[in-house]
Amino acid sequence: MRGKVILVCGKIASGKTTYARKLATSLPAILLSTDEIMLPLFGQNPGANYHVLLAKVESYVLKKALKIIQLDMNVVLDWGFGTRERRQKVSAFFEERDIKYEWHYMDTSSETLRRNLNKRNGEIESGNTASYHFDFEIASKFWDMFEVPTKDEIDVWVTRKDAYMTPLNLIWILNAAGDKVLMCKRHKQPYLGLYNCPGGKIEAGESDLESAYRELQEETSITDADVTLVHVMSSTYPLSDIRLEIFYGKLSRDVQVHGDEKELAWIDITEDFCDMTRFAGDRNLGHIWECIKWHRENGELE
Repeated sequence: MRGKVILVCGKIASGKTTYARKLATSLPAILLSTDEIMLPLFGQNPGANYHVLLAKVESYVLKKALKIIQLDMNVVLDWGFGTRERRQKVSAFFEERDIKYEWHYMDTSSETLRRNLNKRNGEIESGNTASYHFDFEIASKFWDMFEVPTKDEIDVWVTRKDAYMTPLNLIWILNAAGDKVLMCKRHKQPYLGLYNCPGGKIEAGESDLESAYRELQEETSITDADVTLVHVMSSTYPLSDIRLEIFYGKLSRDVQVHGDEKELAWIDITEDFCDMTRFAGDRNLGHIWECIKWHRENGELE
């Protein structure tokens, strides 16, 4: 199975490089950046030949990406891709070679762009990072010239929250009778020895729903043939850098559950899920269940 390419698109100071590095670590993938070649070779001011030099570097990096993919490894391209025409040409480059690719767009507010720019310039001036220095006036011109992609161009639309928070899912599964919820006992901290719902990390390139089905099958052997998952809630925890996506489903039939090393148990829905001596989440499971119950009582969930 050949690797795939993730193309990170966004304005100057949108957080592309931070996001690309996280992607490269989580996939895993080889991160390729034109800046990492241009800066050491030509410095902050490459002169009038900048665009000619950049075109040559981009061509070189694309060839390197092909060689890496042929080794069954993933690639993350950290470029700006500031015009629709440029994005179309790069898409065509990989399509012609039958290589799977994804576009990720950094959707960053003007306020955040300014804040990131000031922070980056300060780090450059203090020698703590190697990147291009842009004053606000020059950066503003580039921001204005950037052609924001349409939804049909982009596979993953990344907000600043998504870029800097660890995405997780939690899946609340009822049995076919609707009177028990499937839980697993945690074997490590946090919440060692307490019951929690199945779930885990949303991997780079996955949709939230795809990730929920994957985690559910890995941890319980329940598949999309047994249950239809519904996205019911989202919660963010800024101090912990966590984004939690909560899914609900009721089994269409009784199934045998088994999975990885976690101990599984069917827990009666009349239990007090706010009991912190038995259940993980600091009472959050109780809140989640109350929300699901409300939607069930109103006929919005089965």
